[in-house]
Amino acid sequence: MAEANNSLAATLIKVSELKKEHLVEVKSLGTPPEAVKITLAGVVIMNTDYIKKVGEIIVTPVKDQIGKKEENYFLTAKMYLLNDPKELLSTLMNYNREAINPKYIEKLEKVCMGHPKFNEADAYGGSKATGYLFGWVKAMYDFNKVFTETEPLRK
Repeated sequence: MAEANNSLAATLIKVSELKKEHLVEVKSLGTPPEAVKITLAGVVIMNTDYIKKVGEIIVTPVKDQIGKKEENYFLTAKMYLLNDPKELLSTLMNYNREAINPKYIEKLEKVCMGHPKFNEADAYGGSKATGYLFGWVKAMYDFNKVFTETEPLRK
């Protein structure tokens, strides 16, 4: 548990270095690299409760598949998270890591964790901001795994 806390603390220090211009750069991408999209998917999934207070996850048609729709995490992030960089940073820094909804962890595993572009190198290759955001998502996921596994011992 101590190792997970230390890792998360180090990640939060990095996240605190994010600047408004880093997030504005990501928001301005017309066609983001896959690593940016999958990283933002993780941020959106983990912040679903926050997004649902002001709107909903955007659903768009799937290209070349008539009638099929999917959650568009990039557009959702642009509209609800990247719109106010100061609020996003506050949300990330004050995230309640001990009360993560298990459904969000399941969805994160399904959408992001096995994706080939969901890794630190590709995330930083997309932008400095997505590198830091990747670190935040991964740290929250890892913390949750350790927190959940050690819960019986703590009780």
